[in-house]
Amino acid sequence: MDKDTFLIRDTLQGNQASYGKLIEDYQDYVFSVAFKILRNREEAEEVAQDTFLKAYRALSGFEFKSRFATWLYQIAWRTAIDKHRR
Repeated sequence: MDKDTFLIRDTLQGNQASYGKLIEDYQDYVFSVAFKILRNREEAEEVAQDTFLKAYRALSGFEFKSRFATWLYQIAWRTAIDKHRR
């Protein structure tokens, strides 16, 4: 079992610290996705926070068919696009 899979399963069993570790591991990645779209640091930081909140709420639906990074990228990209449209 890879690290992300372990952390996701541990989070789903109620260990909040495991989700914190996922955030630490992916915060720069998510920020860079948002920044490439928005070109504004403050808005990209806001989108990154929103992305992790959305991902946490949807984590039980993660099916392990793709990498966590791929799934998280889609959430970050859609959230940034929505922010850009507003």
